[in-house]
Amino acid sequence: MAQTISINGKAVQLRSPYNPKQKGRLIGRETEIGIIIASWMARRGQIPKAPLLIGLPGLGKSRLVYECARLCGKELYTEQGHEDLTSEDLMGTIRPSDDPKKKFDYILSNLATAMIRGGIFFLDGIGKMRERALAPLESVLDERRYMDSSLLGARIHASPGFRFIAATNPEDLFGKELPDYIRSRIRPVIQIGYPPREEINEITSCLLYTSDAADELD
Repeated sequence: MAQTISINGKAVQLRSPYNPKQKGRLIGRETEIGIIIASWMARRGQIPKAPLLIGLPGLGKSRLVYECARLCGKELYTEQGHEDLTSEDLMGTIRPSDDPKKKFDYILSNLATAMIRGGIFFLDGIGKMRERALAPLESVLDERRYMDSSLLGARIHASPGFRFIAATNPEDLFGKELPDYIRSRIRPVIQIGYPPREEINEITSCLLYTSDAADELD
């Protein structure tokens, strides 16, 4: 059952964290993991950085984020960016309630939930989103660390443990760039390339299935 909290006198549902079904350890990517975790560290009076991963599909950007969340011991909340995603979607939504005592249910977004819970928010496909949809991130990713929700009539502040990371495929940036107020806030930019041959060989050996593994496909 979804957790409910009170914001501005309204009962608001939080989203549930994403628990990826990971099998086996992550091979390689130690350098990228080190950069991500180091960028999330913040000294007193500083704000943590918000890394951006850029790489072709299938190179493990999402898997890298899952591993960093595991190593940090934090809840992970994810959102898939696309052209139809709106700024309101990044804040929350409202729907008719199944409870006869209430007219509506207020449901926070994955971003807002991560801010409140002090978790990691992963925005995958940020390059697909329209500029207007990215507007709530402006105050979330700078020293203000809050988001104003018109739906709730309240300001949501990020817990100290909140961390942000985004990813995009390079082709989603062809012919356009992220707006300046986003590019200045999302850094470092980490290029995710193909792994070296040794790691590819190790990954391939781990993927070789036995007859017992093949039976699991039935």
